[in-house]
Amino acid sequence: MQSKLNINEFREKLKSSIEIGHPQLKINTPFNLFFFDSSKSFYGRYDDKTFYLTLNYRITHSSYLIKGNYKFVNKKLQIQYEIFPKFKYQKYFLLLWIACGIGMITYINFKFGNKNDLMIPNLFLLLMLLYGSSQYKLSKKIIEKKFRKTFEIYS
Repeated sequence: MQSKLNINEFREKLKSSIEIGHPQLKINTPFNLFFFDSSKSFYGRYDDKTFYLTLNYRITHSSYLIKGNYKFVNKKLQIQYEIFPKFKYQKYFLLLWIACGIGMITYINFKFGNKNDLMIPNLFLLLMLLYGSSQYKLSKKIIEKKFRKTFEIYS
C-alpha cells in the first residue's frame, strides 16, 4: 500500500494521532469516560520503521490490532500492515458463544411445553447473538477504514 504523505508527514500524523501505550494492555472501563483523555484516534506505539496500534475508545474496546512497517521507496511511502484479532482465541470464542446460544434456545424450547410464552425471550437471545457477531465483524472494517483515512493510504 502507498500513502499520499511523505515520510515526515506520516511520522507527524503518527505522533499526533497515537496515544503511547501497549495496545494489548489497553483496558476500557466506565471510569475512562471521566478520567482519561481519548482525543487521539489510536492507542499504541511506533518507532522509525514500525507501528503497533488499536483504536482509542473510552468505554468500548477494539477487537483488532494493526501491526505494520513503513519505508520510503522510489519517492513514495510504502506501508505494509496487517489487521489481526487482539487475542488468539477471539474467533473461536465467537463460534462457542453462538453454539451456546443456539443450544440454550433449543433447550428452553424442549424443556418447557408452551412455546408461545418463550418466543420473546428466544428472539431476544437470538438478536443478542446476531448483534454480537455483527459487531465483531464490523469492528475490523471500522479500524481499517479509520486507519486508511487518517494516514491517507491507497492501494
